[in-house]
Amino acid sequence: MSRLFILLVNRLANVACMAFALASLCAQAGWQQSLTSAEVQALEQSVSSTRTQRRAANRLSSGSGSLDLEVLLIELQEKKSESENSPRMAEVFVFDYATATTSVMLLAVDTQEIISSQPINNIHLPLNEREVAEALRLLLLDEELMTALQKEYETQQGKVLESLDQVDMKVSIWNPGAGRVASHECNQARCALVSLFTINHYNFSVEPVVNLATGNISLDMVQ
Repeated sequence: MSRLFILLVNRLANVACMAFALASLCAQAGWQQSLTSAEVQALEQSVSSTRTQRRAANRLSSGSGSLDLEVLLIELQEKKSESENSPRMAEVFVFDYATATTSVMLLAVDTQEIISSQPINNIHLPLNEREVAEALRLLLLDEELMTALQKEYETQQGKVLESLDQVDMKVSIWNPGAGRVASHECNQARCALVSLFTINHYNFSVEPVVNLATGNISLDMVQ
């Protein structure tokens, strides 16, 4: 089980890193120099340390599981002029599992100083690497899911699913959509939709949804 988890995380980590690189490292605002990996790391650390200190002062606990303050996206703020004295600014989009809120912080790239922060009404920003790993960890502990996969594979393919090494997963943020009420749990919390398939291209009908705040898994939420 642990070996499979490592394999799956490594596969998805590569995808997540590529996506994050496209969104953060390679994103340019007009003529500005793109963010370096060191700058991205420094911005992440600044946001995390500031919120950790604030949470400790207010005695707030983090959300369920290993997720806490998660940096989802970093973008350069577009400059209105090309003045050499105008510092580069970055917009850092974060989700706080302790308060279930999304916010965007404006930071100076060179000093990592937080200039401003404001909440935004968007809980469905793309998952980061830690959220993907947490969704996989929870799924691999779910015996009902594994039983359902084995039963479906044997019924449809006429052979036994011999090893979970045959199963791959694609994990993405799940937005219930306009047809769902605002009170739906995945409009109130970040949920991961997991598409499952085998290395020989068989797609399973089961599409688990993982509530990343509570750790609950639903096998029939997506119809």
